Amino acid sequence: MKMINELSNKLEISIIDKKYIFHSLYFPLLFLTNIFKRRSTKIKAPKGFMRNIHRLLSYIQLMDYYIFPKYIFGTSIITIMKINR
Repeated sequence: MKMINELSNKLEISIIDKKYIFHSLYFPLLFLTNIFKRRSTKIKAPKGFMRNIHRLLSYIQLMDYYIFPKYIFGTSIITIMKINR
């Protein structure tokens, strides 16, 4: 969040709202990154049965977005900014 604040100050942009997202993925990904020291950035579209698993996970992430408070750590940050003119 500190980097978001620094960026908005440098660009003279107001922050309307900011929050962490993907809270439920934070600790599993932190654990995996500490074990493997890097994580894959290649993504393949799910096929067959994995599409249903992927759909279930997307619903879980949607609930995650609405349930957890915005200040609890997540794997990503979503920010709404306004240009000051």
